[in-house]
Amino acid sequence: MRREDVVPGASQEVQRALLYRSTSADLVKQVRARLEKENEPLPRQVAALKGDLELFASMPAWRHVHAGPKRHLLMVKDFFSREGLDRQTLVDAVSPLLDTLEDLAAELTREVLASHDLQVFSEASFRLEQAQLHVRLGTGAEGWALQTALSLVDKLRGHDETLDAVSRRLKKDLERDDAAVLAAGVDELRAALRRMAL
Repeated sequence: MRREDVVPGASQEVQRALLYRSTSADLVKQVRARLEKENEPLPRQVAALKGDLELFASMPAWRHVHAGPKRHLLMVKDFFSREGLDRQTLVDAVSPLLDTLEDLAAELTREVLASHDLQVFSEASFRLEQAQLHVRLGTGAEGWALQTALSLVDKLRGHDETLDAVSRRLKKDLERDDAAVLAAGVDELRAALRRMAL
């Protein structure tokens, strides 16, 4: 029996946790990528980071953030307007906030999303087994099965960075409709799912 089937409000809590996990994963990925652009002019980088954080704070996922990270984000936003801000100081100010947002996502994964993730993992694994069967039989339907598995894997976004990266790339590979590429994609997605489950 699933928790969300018997505990009032549990289903909504799962949906809020999923929204936070996927949104925060996107934010953390984007901000880390911005911080690594050492050749970008600092004022432009600061403006982009400020915009990223303000956008995140306006999203529904923000409601799931505890008071501590919210205070930290406000402090970082104020920090952006300081005179004489250098790149290393910027990185030192923003990195702990990103770590805190990732820690909250990990906490929600453990405490709220465990049964949800297990069910999605099982369904996606089954679809990938179907895709492998289509590859072996040469039916040409492996693309459909892989697409179905990727739709399921989307529900795990933010759980595992490697799985997210593999999923993003395979969505592009699906457009090519190349049987060899799709077969390799099925194996790669299965491996990424297995790593996530460990």
